Amino acid sequence: PAPGQGALAVECRAEDGETLGYLAAVEDPAARLATVAERSFLAALGGGCSLPVAAYGAVLNGSIQLTGAVASLDGQTVIRVQGQGNDPHTLGAELAQEALARGAGEILLSTTR
Repeated sequence: PAPGQGALAVECRAEDGETLGYLAAVEDPAARLATVAERSFLAALGGGCSLPVAAYGAVLNGSIQLTGAVASLDGQTVIRVQGQGNDPHTLGAELAQEALARGAGEILLSTTR
């Protein structure tokens, strides 16, 4: 899926304690970690919504699991990476670097031509 697909976010003023309290009651910390990892993967690839990038994160046994992919527009080339960690920003960035080292940069450049 697209990074962050299905995640909902609500914004409110930082000083609005009452609303923050309501929001805390419905926050899903595991979903937040997974979504941050997915979006970090996309950001480290320099991506936006139109790039052929996929990411799926989940928290299992206290660790963030992340799978990412970059595909050519014709679907003939797909680079998949997978890893786990405790920091979603680091995990996403490290997997993006691995994907780039395996040729994702060339695929992404070809999509902007």
